[in-house]
Amino acid sequence: MTQRHRYLIVDDDPAFCAALARSLERLHHEVAIAHDADAALSA
Repeated sequence: MTQRHRYLIVDDDPAFCAALARSLERLHHEVAIAHDADAALSA
């Protein structure tokens, strides 16, 4: 059985975040995205 992981992607480039999130989600991981430090701390 594959273990699912949770990832928080923090970057100010929305296209990069979306591409990385899609890749991780295809591997059945849970992904949250934040575009700045404040959003990352509240995620």
